[in-house]
Amino acid sequence: MEYSLLKDDTSESQHWTVRTRVVRFSEYVSNDDPPKILSLDLILLDEEGKAMEGQIPENWVPLFKPQLKEDFVYYIRYFQVCNARTTYCPVDHPYMMRFTAHTKVHEVKNVQDTFPKYACALTTYDVLRTRVGITNYCSDDIGLFTGCSHVKLQQTKGGTKHLRNVYLTDGRETTVVSLWNQHAQSFDADRYMEMASRAPVAFLFVGMTCRIFEEKLTLQGSTLCKWYANPELPEAAALQDSCAGQLLPPTWFGPTAAQMEPERITMTQLSLFTNPHIIYSNRYIITAKIKHVVPNQSWWYYACDECNKTLQPHGDKYKCTGPKCFGTIGGPRYRLSIIATDPNPPAEQQSERTIQLVFFGSTAQEIIGTPVDTLIATNQGVGMFLPRKITTLYEKKYDLRVSVSSMSLQQVNITYQVDAIVGVGTISAPTLPLLHSPITGQCSQQSGTESQGIHSTEKSIAITAASGSGSTPPECNKETSLALTDINVSAEANPELQIAATTKTPESVQTKLASTPASFVDLPTAQVHDPKTKKTKRSTDEASGSLKENDPEDNHTAAKKNTKRRLNLTDTDEQD
Repeated sequence: MEYSLLKDDTSESQHWTVRTRVVRFSEYVSNDDPPKILSLDLILLDEEGKAMEGQIPENWVPLFKPQLKEDFVYYIRYFQVCNARTTYCPVDHPYMMRFTAHTKVHEVKNVQDTFPKYACALTTYDVLRTRVGITNYCSDDIGLFTGCSHVKLQQTKGGTKHLRNVYLTDGRETTVVSLWNQHAQSFDADRYMEMASRAPVAFLFVGMTCRIFEEKLTLQGSTLCKWYANPELPEAAALQDSCAGQLLPPTWFGPTAAQMEPERITMTQLSLFTNPHIIYSNRYIITAKIKHVVPNQSWWYYACDECNKTLQPHGDKYKCTGPKCFGTIGGPRYRLSIIATDPNPPAEQQSERTIQLVFFGSTAQEIIGTPVDTLIATNQGVGMFLPRKITTLYEKKYDLRVSVSSMSLQQVNITYQVDAIVGVGTISAPTLPLLHSPITGQCSQQSGTESQGIHSTEKSIAITAASGSGSTPPECNKETSLALTDINVSAEANPELQIAATTKTPESVQTKLASTPASFVDLPTAQVHDPKTKKTKRSTDEASGSLKENDPEDNHTAAKKNTKRRLNLTDTDEQD
C-alpha cells in the first residue's frame, strides 16, 4: 500500500494515507460522575521518527478505540489534517490528524525492528532551562532515577490535587519531575525503587513543561505525559554506563504515606499548640465553627499566575513578590482569614478557645459559592466592606483538613491553612450574626465588657470599632493595604473622616460613612474629605490614570483589570 511520510502531510489535501506507530494515548474526560470521554488524544510516529499529534473526537471514540492498540503500527487513511494546537503542543509538527467517520485503520503485521518506538526530542538540561515559562510546546527529558516521593495532597490554584515528585540526574545535576493526579497514582514507585536498588534505571519522560522551583529545574507532567523505564535508546545506555557502580541506592524523599495521613483531633486540642515548628509537617482533620472574619484584613488579593504570591506595582507593570519568581501576570484570588471556635467545647472549659484559619483560592470559593472576580465586580464587597455571601458563613460548621501555614513561622500565633473541606453542616442557633464583627482584641478570648459599632448596608458591611474596644492581638495585627489605601474606616482612629463618592447615597445617622459604598467602577474617583484642612484627597488610582477604561457591561473583565491598580497587600500567600 502506498503511503506518505508525516512530514509531507499538510492541510492542502485531505486524502492522505500514512503508516505510523500509535503511542501515548490520553483520554480527555469531563467532570461528570462517571466521567465521559470527550476525545482520545494520541501521538503518531512514522519510520523516519517524525511525530504528529492525532485526535479522535467524542463521536468516533467508540468506533476507533477498540481498533487501536498502543505501540502497534497501522495504515491510516481518510483523515482530516488540521492546524496543530497553539499551546502545549506535544510534538514538533505544524499539523495534527483528526479522525472522521470515514477514516480507515488497517494493522501492519510485519514491522521492522528498526521502526522507531519513542516519539521524543531529547535536549540537555541547559536547553530545558531556556524553555521555562514557555507554553507553546512540551519538552522531553531523559535521566537516571535517584528516587521519588510518596503521593501527597497538594493545594493548587485548581484545587487539591495528588502529587508525586520523581528525581532524575544526568550525572552532573538533579531535576524534579512532578506528576499529578492520575499520573502520580499510576507511577509504580515500589517497583522502580526495587529495580534501581539492583542496577541504574534510566527514565524517559515525554510531554513535560519546564519551571524553576526553589532554584531547581522542575518538569511538570501534562495530560499527554508518559514515561519509559530503561528505554531502548542510545542515550539511556550511555547514561547507565557512565554511572555504573557510582550511583547511590534510590531514596524515598519526604514523609511516608503514614506520616502524611491526617490526624483527627478536636479544635480545642489544636488551639493548645503554640510552636508552629513542632507541627509544621502535620495534617489534621477538625470540626470548626466559623465565628467571624479576621478584622482589618482583605478577603482577596492580586495573585501571581505562576506561584500565587502577591503581585505588586512595579513601574508601569506588576512584579511578583516571590523571591524566586519573575511573574508579571495575575488576577484576583481569595484569601479569607477566619476566626473559628470549637462547636462542641469540653464541659470543663472555662473560656472559649479560638484559632485562625485561612482559606485560599478554590477552597474559599467552595464555601462562598461565587468566583472572586464575580463577587468583586457585582459590588458585593471591596476592601473593608464584607459581602453578605461571606457574613452568612458565620455560625456554620465545617469538617476541615488543615495544616500549619508557612507564614506562621514568622508570627507569634499559629495560622492554619485549610487544605480541603471534608464536610459541611450548620449549627442551629437562636440568632445568626449576619454582620461582620471586627471584635478587636478578641481573637483568642472574648471580653464581655467590649463594645463595637457595626453599620450594615443592603449589599455590604461597613466596619467601625467603638472606643474602648481594646488592642488587637498579634495574630490579628497584620498591616494590610486595602483597596482604598487612604481611607481608615475605624471611627476610633479617625472620627471625622468621611467618604464622598461620585454616586451620591444617603448617609447613615450613626456614621459618616455612606450607607451604600461606591460601586466598584466608581472607586477610582472616590474622594476623602478632611474637615480639619478642608482639602480633598483623591485616591491614588485616579492620580495615576495608567490603565484604560473598562467596559461597564463586562463585570468579569472589569473586576480583573480594576483590581490590578488597587492592591498592595502584604505577602501572606498560600504555601507551596
